Amino acid sequence: GLTIVILYYVWQLNPHIIDAVHKLSKDHAGSKNNNSAISTGIVAGVCILLLVPTVSAHAIHFTEEGEGFDAPKRFLIDVDDNYLWVEFMIWPPKASAETQVVVYAHDNETDQIDEVWTELIYPTDRGDITMVGDLANPGGYQLWQGGVLFPFAGNQTLQIWTDVNNTQSFTEIPIIVDSPTMLPVWLAWLVGLLWPTLIIAYWWRVSKRID
Repeated sequence: GLTIVILYYVWQLNPHIIDAVHKLSKDHAGSKNNNSAISTGIVAGVCILLLVPTVSAHAIHFTEEGEGFDAPKRFLIDVDDNYLWVEFMIWPPKASAETQVVVYAHDNETDQIDEVWTELIYPTDRGDITMVGDLANPGGYQLWQGGVLFPFAGNQTLQIWTDVNNTQSFTEIPIIVDSPTMLPVWLAWLVGLLWPTLIIAYWWRVSKRID
């Protein structure tokens, strides 16, 4: 991560830093105490920089695309150090169509999450509008599911909210929503199934005439 990169460059620059310190000590032999204080401050600053976490507790850590019957897109996020998978049943989402979203706890998650919901943020001429979406929790497991309706195409932000021991937090997922489909989903499925069926029926009829 970022810490390893910083350590690498500090290691590469270490000989030059030592030479510079030796030169300063020779040129300013009379100000030994001041140099010691400055050196101590530099070392402390570097240590603090290296110890500061480079990963936020509200971040997207991993994304992947599904195959076959898997969800086409899912994100591994953490909401205040609670790790969750967020799966989208349609990706990218389509405008003016509801997209099913499934949220469930990571295998290594031990905290009991009381509630999960979504908040969709999108800009308008009068400012940002927030649409709150409820997610059902069937079976009492650490799994929630529900639909999110994206009102238009373009950049939008979906916030995944959690409630753990009366502490509410969220993590944002930026989403670029596609334009609406030309046909409704059910009609597209119907056309997709009828087209090959009609072709097979046509050639079956032709073969019967030839016979």
